[in-house]
Amino acid sequence: MLRACRTDRAGANGVGWQPWIFFLAVAVFAAGCVSPSPPTTVQSPQLVVILSVDQYRADYLTRFWDLYLPARSEGKPGGFRFLAQEGADFRNAAYDYASTFTCPGHASILTGSVPAIHGVISNSWYDRESSARVGNCTEPPSDGSGQRPQRGPSNLQATTLGDELKLASGGRSQVVSLAFKDYAAILMGGRLPDLVLWFDQSNGQWRNNSNYPQPLPEWVQQLNQQKWVDQEYSKQEWSPLLEEDVYRRLMLGQEARDLLLKTLPESDQTESPSGGWRFPYRFASAESGMLYSQVVRSGIGNAYVLHTAQKAVEAQSLGADEYPDLLAISLSSNDYVGHRFGPYSPEALDVQVRTDRLLAEFFQFLDRQVGLDRVIIALTADHGVAPVPEELASLGGSAGRPAFDELRHRFNQLIEQRFGNGAWIAGFNGNDLYLNRSLLRERRLKVEDVAGFAGQAISDLEEVHSVVARHDLLAGRRPGGPLAERISNGFHPQRSGDLIVVFRPNYFPDPGGLRTTHGSPFAYDTRVPILLRGPGVRSGIFLRPVAPTDIAPTLSQLLGVSYPSGTTGRPLEEALQLGRD
Repeated sequence: MLRACRTDRAGANGVGWQPWIFFLAVAVFAAGCVSPSPPTTVQSPQLVVILSVDQYRADYLTRFWDLYLPARSEGKPGGFRFLAQEGADFRNAAYDYASTFTCPGHASILTGSVPAIHGVISNSWYDRESSARVGNCTEPPSDGSGQRPQRGPSNLQATTLGDELKLASGGRSQVVSLAFKDYAAILMGGRLPDLVLWFDQSNGQWRNNSNYPQPLPEWVQQLNQQKWVDQEYSKQEWSPLLEEDVYRRLMLGQEARDLLLKTLPESDQTESPSGGWRFPYRFASAESGMLYSQVVRSGIGNAYVLHTAQKAVEAQSLGADEYPDLLAISLSSNDYVGHRFGPYSPEALDVQVRTDRLLAEFFQFLDRQVGLDRVIIALTADHGVAPVPEELASLGGSAGRPAFDELRHRFNQLIEQRFGNGAWIAGFNGNDLYLNRSLLRERRLKVEDVAGFAGQAISDLEEVHSVVARHDLLAGRRPGGPLAERISNGFHPQRSGDLIVVFRPNYFPDPGGLRTTHGSPFAYDTRVPILLRGPGVRSGIFLRPVAPTDIAPTLSQLLGVSYPSGTTGRPLEEALQLGRD
């Protein structure tokens, strides 16, 4: 719990008050140094750890339950089962918006808000003002110079839990965020972090950029110089952690395995006589330039993220005084493996079980370093993942992966049938389709007329479930049905497309080189776990429908700080033990 103000807490690099915090902290000190609101938690947390396991579906927690470590063994905490059995396990959690991609997921967890408010609608989008594509959700629109813009939190239009913690503590609490993916680390870190780190797969170094004026701390520089990945994994391999028989529960029939192999890159099309078995995956040497991306995309990549997180806790003295700190971690390797092999593959099983072991080691470290009775841990995921269409189809299901370029061409042809030849589509990203406004002005056509016709025509295609027009959403004309709220929650007036295209369940535009993907409003993409454990958290299994946007206001209650500015979520009240100490 936050206490009275003081001025001797050093920042991330031991230099005390940071200039960049001043303009947002004026309100705290304008009337003199005052105490925050009275404490409201039963016990004061020293450290909040938020873990986002990238592409961790809700069913991974239950399907692989027997393969995870027990909650405790010889008094030491395990991984997933430790959180689920000693903490609050929300078994009916799902994202409440349609665009289930990595960027909006990580933004939503820490802002407690939806893309309609925080503005991060997808991993990329088309910017109407500049007529250019925002190729990465943490980049500003291209200025046409050909130079890659510096990545940062400028596209995030709401504060994060970390931002509110910094403001409430007068800058004394620390906020540290790290991930293999730059946009995951940046969006979790928010506007006022002490340290944001992401992994450069070209050279194996942790880095940030000029959007973060603090230099990399000495401990990070030393970690980079040690080349831990080179020492651990050069010319090594990713082998199965468990006995081969354990993985049989995920192996399909021969027809499905044959289809599976056809969808894999050539380098992965190796199969032992047992069928459908592709382990081990051998890593290149560090000198080859391929090692780092191979490790990141393997079942063992998360080891380096959590190794670095331990170093951060030690070097930054996180959780060392009465001002609670926040550590946000995204585990990206699960996502890379899931895209590459699918949710019903031996590789997917392996990476989840390995993650469980790594989490257990990390929790045991936190117990030694800070004390788990003073640490709040919140674990969730940014999205789930769809079944591999070919696997599902081989079992008699309806599924498909139409090509992006083919879909765009077909959409354009449908518009041409009514309005004549032309490049009618300016952009097509995720679920958002943008009309060519310049051509509309040239032909003296109204956006509403073209969008209305195009939406009706596209919705008749086999692969499409429904289409919603931007002008209808702006006018408050929301479609009927159970998906309506999710579509509205993912719609941002300035950034979303003129048409929101929702594909049928188990259909998605081919992501190119990947066996499966996510981004739909359906259960396999929206349902994720929410696990909470720590002081002020009541244990139990809870089945009320909740969303990851509920995590930030819940933690705000436990910390006694303001909700992030765009919060739409609600506290997970049944898991809170609030009182006054």
